[in-house]
Amino acid sequence: MGKVIGLLFCITILFSCKKDKVFLCEGVSMSGDRSVFVGRWRWYKTRVTEWFDVGPDIVYTYTPQNQGFEYFFTMSQDGLYKGYKNNVLVHDLTFNNVDYESFIGGGDGMRLNVDCTSNQLELLLNVTNFSSDTVYLFAYPFDFYDEENQLKSNLNYFVRE
Repeated sequence: MGKVIGLLFCITILFSCKKDKVFLCEGVSMSGDRSVFVGRWRWYKTRVTEWFDVGPDIVYTYTPQNQGFEYFFTMSQDGLYKGYKNNVLVHDLTFNNVDYESFIGGGDGMRLNVDCTSNQLELLLNVTNFSSDTVYLFAYPFDFYDEENQLKSNLNYFVRE
């Protein structure tokens, strides 16, 4: 009898425990104006600025050739970003929320929250031509501010493949 009561007690405790809800991070739809970002984009250059206390800045151009690696990303219709360095997946992100978007000319693009966090990634179109196949990213493949060496990465440029 004691075993039966103990067993019933254990079963009651087991079923009364609060179950954690599984939270799935779903991507945003990249339809309408946003669909301009859907596809495969190849990195072709990054502007890097070296600043000085006196005198003009020097701007360098990092490219796949002088940096020794290739980078491309794909954007799916359901807001999934996959970044590849030398054909190896290095970034697997879900754009779950649009923080800002504008497609009216002059700075067209989107700022999206990533992986259900407040971390953000900006996608910007070439502002000189809305139909252009050039996209700017701030984060990939370079995003650094090296105060010691006075170097800062700026925009990463991508072209549609």
